[in-house]
Amino acid sequence: MNDDEHRRALATVNAAWSAAAQRWDADAFAALYAEDALFFGGRPAHSIGREAIRAYFA
Repeated sequence: MNDDEHRRALATVNAAWSAAAQRWDADAFAALYAEDALFFGGRPAHSIGREAIRAYFA
């Protein structure tokens, strides 16, 4: 990827994150992560996998 492609990819993820946050949509948040993602949020411990990340936001 070149710099423009990186910027577009980041802008796309940022827009999707903002849309999910605006209506606090746990499914939309989770969809932004890979199935085997590792998420360190603001709570103790961490979430492993898309379903655990969805539960974190729910």
